[in-house]
Amino acid sequence: MRKICYGKNQSKAEAVFTEPVDPEQFKEKIKSRLGDLDTIPFVYRKLLSILNSPFVSARDLGKVISTDQSLSIRVLRMVNSAYYGVSTKVMSVTQAVSMLGLNVVRSLCFCLASYDSFFAGTGNEQTKLWRASMGTGLTAKNLAQIAGLKCPEELFVAGMLHDIGNSVLRKFAPREHAALMERIKDEEDPLAVERDFLGIDRAEIGAFTCESWKLPELLVACVRHLHNPEDAGVHRRPATLVALAKQGWANHEDGTDEWNVRFLEEFGLDSQEVIEAVKVAESEFEELGNYVGLKSKAS
Repeated sequence: MRKICYGKNQSKAEAVFTEPVDPEQFKEKIKSRLGDLDTIPFVYRKLLSILNSPFVSARDLGKVISTDQSLSIRVLRMVNSAYYGVSTKVMSVTQAVSMLGLNVVRSLCFCLASYDSFFAGTGNEQTKLWRASMGTGLTAKNLAQIAGLKCPEELFVAGMLHDIGNSVLRKFAPREHAALMERIKDEEDPLAVERDFLGIDRAEIGAFTCESWKLPELLVACVRHLHNPEDAGVHRRPATLVALAKQGWANHEDGTDEWNVRFLEEFGLDSQEVIEAVKVAESEFEELGNYVGLKSKAS
């Protein structure tokens, strides 16, 4: 039986487990919550479903987007922004989709869906997680362009979802998450602590979350192998690039200068090139937040 320790000012709901959880029960708990709850709102799930079809058209996407007022407004605001520099105001969602392109719309949908489902709110911790998500995604996109990879928008999504397992854990298992955060403080190998305590790490939680959303194999691999991209098989290079983007953005946010030389050598990059990609990502993040109404800074 698990022991629960109560702090001086701790409520029952805030209790911290002092012994490891049962790994199989925990996995089933997370999987059941993913199946029972609309972790991605219906309109986004419908969009992601048709975006994976090889026969999707701008008209198809426009019809689905038009069923959601908030999403329609965000897409129109984005296409009419200075970021895209259109000369005539766009009023039609279908026209907006045609101008943005399917890859950009796909990325925007993931961006908005993850924000609405996991990061919306006024808390500084939520905003910090959101910044890490978007910053890594935008940095991955920029690095993909520098390195000549042919899938920058897909890597934007992969980078944005890189730590989605942490958000899933935080939302669906808050007591276990709180206990885990206490345990990994000042640990040299937090992954080992995660696996010992939960029987699974956050990268694996993120991977089966992506699988439950029926996302492409490339995205699943980048999330699953965030800490060991060399094991990602045919997706080794994109997984390595996402890991490098995460490191670059973390250095930017924390004021550190720690680099995995192997990641840099994989693409023939130096740390200064990554830093430049991060600076562009910071600028893009602020613009994107302004245009589609997402919070980009802690209050």
